[in-house]
Amino acid sequence: LGRNRASVRARNARLRAERARRRRQGPDADDQENDADNGEAQMHQSARDSRRRLSVSVTSSIGIGRRVPAFIGEFLTAATLVEQDEGEVVVAERVSCFERKWKSFAFSTCLLLVVLAVSLSVLLTELKDANEVELVMPPTDITSMQPSFSPSFNPRPTLEIVQTRGHVRCGLGSVTIESQAGFLLDLCRAVAAVLFGNPDSFVEVPVTAGTRFQQLNGRAVDLLLYGDTHTIEREVQERTTGSGFTFSSPYYYDGMAYFGNENLVECAEKQQRYDDCSPLLICAGQESTSHDFVQSSFPSDFLMVSSSLDEMTEMLWNDTCNVIATDRSYLLNLASSDENSDRKFIVGNMLLTKEPLAIVTRNNDREFSDIINWVVQALFYGEEQGLTKDLSLCQNYTNLTSHHVSDLNFMNAVYCVGNYGEIFDDYKNNRGMNQINDGATGMLYVTPFG
Repeated sequence: LGRNRASVRARNARLRAERARRRRQGPDADDQENDADNGEAQMHQSARDSRRRLSVSVTSSIGIGRRVPAFIGEFLTAATLVEQDEGEVVVAERVSCFERKWKSFAFSTCLLLVVLAVSLSVLLTELKDANEVELVMPPTDITSMQPSFSPSFNPRPTLEIVQTRGHVRCGLGSVTIESQAGFLLDLCRAVAAVLFGNPDSFVEVPVTAGTRFQQLNGRAVDLLLYGDTHTIEREVQERTTGSGFTFSSPYYYDGMAYFGNENLVECAEKQQRYDDCSPLLICAGQESTSHDFVQSSFPSDFLMVSSSLDEMTEMLWNDTCNVIATDRSYLLNLASSDENSDRKFIVGNMLLTKEPLAIVTRNNDREFSDIINWVVQALFYGEEQGLTKDLSLCQNYTNLTSHHVSDLNFMNAVYCVGNYGEIFDDYKNNRGMNQINDGATGMLYVTPFG
């Protein structure tokens, strides 16, 4: 490399001398100039061959009295001499690693950004899915001592919670609560008689057709007595709560019928909606099996939805609708009411659905659900065995600290309130199929106690 620098200096000196000579000789020295140019080209070729290891290009302008600087290092390339009258010598500078490999750095950076973007997208998607799953999770099935629409944790059995509270909470319709009488209210009293030995140890909690299952699932009530039909769907996954519920033995077998104007009731039963039947407008309770049946039989413009039996009945009286659809047992009572004496509305002859009505409890406490079912069975048993209401045998518990099922007297349901027939005959005129089965007739079977 030292020899290369000396060679450059010698060549520059010869070039300066040759230019000075040509200026002194003038235009007559063209031939000599050509020879000098050829010599210069040969020197250029020699210089290029000797500096192949250099990696940076140095441009040197040749002028009189000027020197061409050279740098040592692996980053220098072959120096190229450019003849220029007023040229400047450009100094070669060291090139950094980033400047030499900027394309590789750029590619790596882009690839890293793509990987980060994909990872972030996957993470956000998983977080969103987790939040959606959390939002649609059904409420916890652990019972709570206080009524609440937001379930809270209470690991104690429902029997202990209810007995500690001192009363059972029955979900009832507003008509039953206002009248302080009725078949369903007596069923609630029978439950209280078994749990406490006192048929008056209960509280009526008003529920509606649209919210009753939510209130039960949210621990606002301990059981439902709203004339609820036992269906497989409700036992597995009731649609308004997403939870399953437990049903007692049916306390009444019913079916849906129509009630209203005689001609339009016939239209509804035959599912006709043209000509004379075009004014047909049917009211049905929200989230009821009657509503499901009418919805599957008629277009939506023939159906109106009510939030309760009271509202549905009022809609019929004020001509908002001209036919209502619900359990036939309710319609028979409605037909004999004072409000219908002038209207002459009739109950249809067709029983269009099967409605096994049962007491509903949450499905997280099998023991409490069994207790409610055994209360119903005790009422059947009392009628079958000819046992009737006898307050002298109505046992009022003196010790409720054990909270064991074995301490309960299920016959209190009969002795404190009455057997099934006594309760039923006080409020309903026609038992129909709701007879204790004697081997030939009746839908009510008594489960053997032992």
